[in-house]
Amino acid sequence: MNIKDMNSTEDDTHCSPFLQGPQYNNIHVSGSNCKGTAADIIHDTIHTKNDKDDPYLIAESKITVENQRKLIKITEVCHGMHQDYYHGMSSTWSYPYYNFWGLTSPNELMYSLYDELRTIVKDCIPYKMMWMQTWVNFHKHDEVLDWHDHDWDYHGYLSIDPKNTTTVFKNWEVENKVGNIYLGRGHNKHKVVVNEPYEGYRITLGFDICVTPTKAVNECFGMIPL
Repeated sequence: MNIKDMNSTEDDTHCSPFLQGPQYNNIHVSGSNCKGTAADIIHDTIHTKNDKDDPYLIAESKITVENQRKLIKITEVCHGMHQDYYHGMSSTWSYPYYNFWGLTSPNELMYSLYDELRTIVKDCIPYKMMWMQTWVNFHKHDEVLDWHDHDWDYHGYLSIDPKNTTTVFKNWEVENKVGNIYLGRGHNKHKVVVNEPYEGYRITLGFDICVTPTKAVNECFGMIPL
């Protein structure tokens, strides 16, 4: 239940604040030539890429890399809780009705993961007011997502156990690796391609970011303030 009128109406001829934090440099924003400054200071591995004037970022989650097995177990337990509560409804398509971080509370490791992700988002998208909805994608090899997009200002995902898969966008592709955090603008159609069949479940955390406050209250139970 995405609320399209909450999306940014920013004119692309002006400088977007996306990726303009002090730790990024040489960032070309769609429709402009504005650039960030300084260097990568958050993680050992942060890459910024530009394809067809549409910027996106891939960062490494050290929490995920160092604690993958624990995170898999936690998400398996929480996915089971979700399935019981929502009577088998997909944890992907029920995203408007729950927030993954609430589902995992008050787990200490999950708080650390949330704090790491929040830091990256806030450094890359420096709006004063932001909201984020997060859900767990828990898919067998024949259940991965086909072409779709997200009706919010920004979209991203964190790979906990991505298997051998690639996320294909219209003008670029992302090779999914354990700990990768993808962050880009919303309204970019993409799909998941399975490079080889796998056993078990592909586990990622999807998230959408809203940066446009409204006076009205919307039925968006999954959004929480950042």
